Parts: sequence; structure tokens; C-alpha cells
Amino acid sequence: MRLAATIVLTGLLATSCGGGGSGAPAPQVPNPAPGTVQSPGSHWFVLDSNSDPVHLYVSETGKVRSVFHVTAVTDGPTFGAGSVSITGTDGVYGELQARGIQPAGGPAPIDLRCTLSGTVRERSRLMLNIVCSDSVDIVYDENFTMTPQPGYGAGSSLETIAGNYTWPSRPDTNMLNIIADGTLFGMYHNGANCTVNGIVSIIDADYSFLDVEWTMANCTDPIGIYEGAVVSGFAMESLSPNDPSGSYYFLLTGMSASGFYSISATFEPT
Repeated sequence: MRLAATIVLTGLLATSCGGGGSGAPAPQVPNPAPGTVQSPGSHWFVLDSNSDPVHLYVSETGKVRSVFHVTAVTDGPTFGAGSVSITGTDGVYGELQARGIQPAGGPAPIDLRCTLSGTVRERSRLMLNIVCSDSVDIVYDENFTMTPQPGYGAGSSLETIAGNYTWPSRPDTNMLNIIADGTLFGMYHNGANCTVNGIVSIIDADYSFLDVEWTMANCTDPIGIYEGAVVSGFAMESLSPNDPSGSYYFLLTGMSASGFYSISATFEPT
């Protein structure tokens, strides 16, 4: 799957391309020893009752980023950020803040609050209920069994991600440089042209998600909503056959003067 870079903001028209994927057969995982606490970590995937893709990215520390579709309130992807924890040995509970892509010519998406609850069998199966509400009512309520996608167990390192990258649709104004100690700097332009400075760090070297945080500065957007905004989330090596080898998918979220927003972009090596 390849998602175009997007920013979700109140009052700003944003667009998104892509948003699909196919589930992979669940790997054969030995039964855990009695009393073993299950990890929720993986890139989990399923199609919901409308045949729309649901992607849940969960780190070994329980941090979550998500991409799914809430058709009741938007006609594009909805991005979420939050966390989950394990209750007992395999119970999963968490919360997300979420907001969708603004429809062309439509009203700005509203903020959603979502709860996640279910059970997990480590690296094999996530049985989950996702319920999202706006300020008035429930707008999304789905139960499904999610399967892990390939690549999560590939491992990660700062040495591997170190290098120069660009977003190919706007290469002159979207570029990242990551050095071997994880320091990140560059430019990001999607509605505003900002410099970015941040850090990439290891979450667990045995798994593919890398932790990312960056701050936007020196922005040229006319209403100043990006200046000083901090985003955080994950970077992971892209497995899409449409992306050059060594590309990384970034899924980040944050708050600006206009509220919750997201960045979803695949950066290619230069």
C-alpha cells in the first residue's frame, strides 16, 4: 500500500490517494505458555463491513497509529493516534483520537474519540471492537479479526534508515536527511513549506517500527497554523512493490493551532 502525503486540519482542504491493502495469512505461532502476557505489537489489517481497509500500527510499547474509513462523517481515510494496554494476559484496551480527510468542497471533519477493546494472540490474531463517537453519537462500531502483515519482524536500526530521502511528487520541497545517530532534518511541503527538525529512535530492534518526532519551523503558510507544530509516530521500511528499495513509510500525527492532523507519506531514497 502507498498513501499520498496528507495533512488533516480544520478549514484546510486536504486530499489523499490510495488506501488499500490485502491481508496476509496469519503466521503459525506456537501456543503461548499459560500465563504469558501477549504483545499487541504488529501491523494489523482487516477489511471492515463496508470492505474498507483498516490498518492498525501498534508498537511493542503500545503506541498506536491507525488508518481506517468512517463513512458516516467523511469520504476519505480517517487517521488516529493513541495507545493500547494489555489487561490480564491477552485482553486489549485502548483509546484513539481521530480525524478524517476533508471531502472536496465539504465541511471540515470533526474530531472523533475511539475506544479499542478485544483480545490478542501474539503475532497471530487480534480480535477487536472499534467504536468511534463524535460529540453527539456513535459514528463507527465494528467488530473484526485482524491479521498481522509481513515485515513487522524484519527488525530496525538507525544505520539502515540513515540517508537522504524525498517525496517524489514534490521532490524540490520535500526532503529528509537522517544521520546515523537518528537526527532528522529537512523540508516538508504540503499546504505549507516548513523546515523540519527531529529525531528517529529505536523502539525495539527486533521489530520494524521506528519512533519519529519532528517539529515544523520557518513555515510559509499564510495563516501560521503549522509553525512550531510537533508530530510523532512511526517510520517503517515500505514493502510495496511500487516503491524503490529502501523507501520508508511515515505515519505521524500531531496538534497545531487548528487541532489534530496527520502526515502519511512514503519517502524514497535519493
